[in-house]
Amino acid sequence: MAINVVAGWSGRRISFGPDGTYERYYTVTGSESEVDVAAALDAAVPDVFGGALLQKVDVEWMARGTWGATASYGTVKPREKQPARDYGSTTPDISIDIGTTTVKRHVSHATVNTYAAPGETAPDFNGLIGVDEEGEAEGVDVPVATPVYKESHIFNVSTIPSGYYRTLSLIASEAPVNDAPFKGFELGELKFVGASFQSRNNAEVAGTFNFEVSYNATNLTVGSITGITKSGHDYLWVYRGKKTKDATSGRMVSQPVAAYVERVFLRSDFAALGIGT
Repeated sequence: MAINVVAGWSGRRISFGPDGTYERYYTVTGSESEVDVAAALDAAVPDVFGGALLQKVDVEWMARGTWGATASYGTVKPREKQPARDYGSTTPDISIDIGTTTVKRHVSHATVNTYAAPGETAPDFNGLIGVDEEGEAEGVDVPVATPVYKESHIFNVSTIPSGYYRTLSLIASEAPVNDAPFKGFELGELKFVGASFQSRNNAEVAGTFNFEVSYNATNLTVGSITGITKSGHDYLWVYRGKKTKDATSGRMVSQPVAAYVERVFLRSDFAALGIGT
């Protein structure tokens, strides 16, 4: 049975306000399906009326096979709806959120100044922070920026491969760091921390993919140890060894002996996320 869309409920009607808003009314007959009625209205209702832009269409069931609809127009341009694309699309909505988290730092970038008590000489701890009388570095809590990179995609459900959501879970839980350059970030700089999905209708699903950013570093220095290279999500720690006598102050101090870069997260191919590279 054909679906008919007619302007007005009992004759053609509109209402309008002094701020340039309009409402236009429609009657839809010939279907009991909300999806089919919505599709018919989408095709029949104009995007512009009286110079105002379509904002929304409200639909109400009136009787068997009969629906009433109200199209609202205004001067504010509505947000353009992102079209659905096939799995593997490379055209996302992108956002970068930058917050802060607190980490404990045991080694500084540089000791800017030292001040000794009268008659004393300040020991050289080679950048260690908060060294106690036992020679151990207590460190300090430091707020550090934590960029979060997000991409939003809308997929056609029919193009999403079987097992896709399981693949995402495995990447996030077992090998969350990129093993190759991805979306403008270098190898090792992104950690996939999960995705959220919401069905828009039976044919489309919207997904937001979240990544923590930690930039790669080169030529780091810890005490007398130089030339340290660390990938973003690897972990750097320092072995201080036995205490030795500081040549300047004569005190026993703990000095950095070796620096270690640990691979604490496995890496994977982010092409499996299905959002391009």
